[in-house]
Amino acid sequence: MAKAVNKKSTTAKKAAPKKAVKKVAKKAAPKKAAKKVAKKAAPKAAGLVKAIATTGKAADKSAAAVKKAEATLKTLTAKVAAATKALAAKKDVAKKKKTAAAKNAVKKASAAKAAVAAKVKAHKATVKAAKADSKAASALAKAVKAVEAKLAAQAKKDEAAIARLQAKQGKALAKLEAKLVAAAQKPKKAAKRKKKPAAKPAKAA
Repeated sequence: MAKAVNKKSTTAKKAAPKKAVKKVAKKAAPKKAAKKVAKKAAPKAAGLVKAIATTGKAADKSAAAVKKAEATLKTLTAKVAAATKALAAKKDVAKKKKTAAAKNAVKKASAAKAAVAAKVKAHKATVKAAKADSKAASALAKAVKAVEAKLAAQAKKDEAAIARLQAKQGKALAKLEAKLVAAAQKPKKAAKRKKKPAAKPAKAA
């Protein structure tokens, strides 16, 4: 409203006395308003004080509850720490037992592996010896076969030579027999006929 009066005062110089009156009224208005507000706010202030007191008591109770909760939390923390320590100790014991069992298992497995390796080595040696024996037997059989082949070839040669010798002997005997027959027939002055050669002896098989 004062702004409106100021705007009007710039346009009309005659309104100067009214402006002064309004300023005085404006200064007095806040005091009256403040008294009214204070009168109305008194009950509210009393209620606010009461509420603050109640809130303070509640805050004290809350603080006590917080303190109690902190103590409980501290106790629980100690219990958790003790339980964790006990669990860690149990885990260590279990771990040691598992480690010992694992070591024993590894030791047994290593012993079994060594035994199997020894058996395999012995088996390999046996197989190697058997292969050597087989190779020697094969070589011997091959040599025997070669000797048999040579003997068979020689036997064939001998048979052929014997056959040739027998043939020569047969021819020689036939010639000799023919000569003997001719010699025997000359004194008797046999009839004129062709001399027949004696039969050849059968060839020996």
